Amino acid sequence: MKTIIVWSLLLIVAIFLGGLLMNEKNNTAHVNYLQISSNSPAIGQIVLPEQRIEFAKGFERLFHGKGMEATVTTNGDQQKVVTISGKIVNETSVYRMKDNVDAIQDLRQEGFMHLIMIDGKVSWDIDLKN
Repeated sequence: MKTIIVWSLLLIVAIFLGGLLMNEKNNTAHVNYLQISSNSPAIGQIVLPEQRIEFAKGFERLFHGKGMEATVTTNGDQQKVVTISGKIVNETSVYRMKDNVDAIQDLRQEGFMHLIMIDGKVSWDIDLKN
């Protein structure tokens, strides 16, 4: 009888911990996909990957110049994905960036295909290809 109780308690603990771990895993892997609607021309300019990297560094300096803590990096095939992470990223800043026509047009003209914004737990993938 004691063995059954012990095994039942172990099963309950395992289910509880599994649920916590699954919930934790889902929170850190959550990605929101956003698409822009833009009147800017389609991406057609030929930009070298090195130029995209320099653009991202300049973008990061712009944030730092305004006293905002942010890291801006590029990655992916031909450095066509730009990522912004740091304390400035939250849902409000993501939607402001998505709706900032000038910033989106600049990113598209540099040949970026995606803008990823990460707040540490949630990431937003803004598709710049349309």
